[in-house]
Order: sequence, then C-alpha cells, then structure tokens
Amino acid sequence: MNERVEYSQLDCYKRATDEQKRKLNQEQYFDLGKLPEETLRKEFENYIRYRGTKVSILTIKPANKKSRLN
Repeated sequence: MNERVEYSQLDCYKRATDEQKRKLNQEQYFDLGKLPEETLRKEFENYIRYRGTKVSILTIKPANKKSRLN
C-alpha cells in the first residue's frame, strides 16, 4: 500500500479551479504512514478517496500544517 494519498489523485482535485488549487497546503498529500496500523491506514485511504467524490478539495484538505495526516 502506498502511504501517501496525493491530492491530485482525488476526483475533487480534478474538478477544482486553479484558484482552489492555489489555496492548498504546500505538501499536497495525506501522509498515512503516520498512522499506527495498516488496517487503519487502509480505512483512512478509502475514506479520503470516498470523500474526494463528494466534496471540494478545500473541504477535504487538512486545515493547517499541524494536522496529523499532513
């Protein structure tokens, strides 16, 4: 399993405007490697990908650099 989910892999990123993409954090991925177990990493990856089909990229991205997954 890849321990990163890149924003660019998500449906919401593909639908995002240039302005929305500029507002993203510099590190444009979720780092699932910080999670303690493989099962938990897979569950979070599935959830992130699912949410990427339902909301905008600005909704799915972590709020700030202090977020644990980024």
